[in-house]
Amino acid sequence: MTESDTSRRAEERRRRILLLAHRLPGAALHYSTDDGVTWHGPVQIDTLGGAYPSLCELPDGGILCVYYEEGEGSDIRGVWLRAEKDGVSVLPRE
Repeated sequence: MTESDTSRRAEERRRRILLLAHRLPGAALHYSTDDGVTWHGPVQIDTLGGAYPSLCELPDGGILCVYYEEGEGSDIRGVWLRAEKDGVSVLPRE
């Protein structure tokens, strides 16, 4: 492994953010910027409990979180997020 490979991998680790979405209380997520050693949050993304949340990184670097409302008349919901070292924010819908 070359010195540039080592530097590139170290930079990738510095930019890496782990996200963990969960449903209670209300759809929310926690995030880690140190490979899971410590966690920040919760960041609430919805006031409703969001069952089985799934996260996907989009080509533009944004994050899509899709989940469904529990109970009668449930619906599929989704939010767009931006994850950066200083925090996670819910993006406004266009």
